Amino acid sequence: MRSARDVTLFHSPQSRSTGALALLEELGADYRLQVLDLQARQQREPAYLAINPLGKVPAIRVGTGPDGPADGAVVTEQVAIFIYLADLYPEAGLAPQPGDPLRGPYLRWMSFYGSCFEPAIVDRAMKRDPAAYSTSPYGDFDAVIGVITAQLARGPYFLGERFTAVDVLWGQGLGWILRFGLVPRSDLFVAYVERIRSRPAVVRAAAKDAALLAARAAAADARAAAGGAARAAAAESAAPPRSPAGRFLGLRTAKYRAPDLARAKAWYSEVLGQPPYFDEPFYVGFDVGGFELGLDPDPADPGEGPGGVTVYWGVADADAAYGRLLALGAREHAALQDVGEGIRIGAVLDPFGNVFGVVQNPNFKMRSSEAGPS
Repeated sequence: MRSARDVTLFHSPQSRSTGALALLEELGADYRLQVLDLQARQQREPAYLAINPLGKVPAIRVGTGPDGPADGAVVTEQVAIFIYLADLYPEAGLAPQPGDPLRGPYLRWMSFYGSCFEPAIVDRAMKRDPAAYSTSPYGDFDAVIGVITAQLARGPYFLGERFTAVDVLWGQGLGWILRFGLVPRSDLFVAYVERIRSRPAVVRAAAKDAALLAARAAAADARAAAGGAARAAAAESAAPPRSPAGRFLGLRTAKYRAPDLARAKAWYSEVLGQPPYFDEPFYVGFDVGGFELGLDPDPADPGEGPGGVTVYWGVADADAAYGRLLALGAREHAALQDVGEGIRIGAVLDPFGNVFGVVQNPNFKMRSSEAGPS
């Protein structure tokens, strides 16, 4: 029987809602997941827009209302969710209570994340100058990073020796941002992120995300296999033995440099007549007839050739495929890396000097009607 503290988390693996999942694990909360497939744009369907009109995760529904569980209290916005949940389970001790001297600093750092840190990061990722100091919500980027650095230098957590829900929020956020080089990779930041990531509750949340992504990939593979079973069987009977883990799934992604990501996103949305399926400050991806056109704003990645295009082949297991290419005489060009949401990419130079990219992307599914041999 559901109680007034039961939580439904509207979640997509390895998105912003992963932090809320980790917090629920830390709290020992009674919760269930309502999983959304962002690539299938389930977050834009009317049922979810009735929960969060912005079509973003996370969102939560808590307890029961007059008409049952579906009528419980809805909370959106990441920081609001963290504050609400930590107060809902006070026995976990992750939220200083009113009257506690740490309550003010706790609320400050919760709010600072959403009102200062994220806007500063988005401006930096989009290569935009901040608004005039008098109107900018954060002032300037270096000041934001300096304040965070000074606070973490005082102890292992944002509130010194005390671990709170603030650290679940910041541990996830800083980890994500460090991965894409949007903040200085200082020893202080790296140690803090590893400290949070190693907590058992955070490890459990990551394992749940991995299981969800694996199930999604397996379902996508099953659909693709069903759509192209006859051709796959014919190709397999004629082909030499190969490793299932290292198999190639087809041409998957053409990645274009886009230093002005906002302008490029708008232009390609107009050209393609559709919005992107993946839209973040560090990368934008369009599903074009079952293949991906990607826009990358990173100036450190010059791309290949005059047009700055790198082509990636989809693989089921990036590590196995990358290792096999090296074993066959290719040379490392871009080391394999985890770029978030279960996606791993890397590139080699073939023996003839061509760049050969591989991508393992559990979020991107070939349409079954168009899928070829797998």
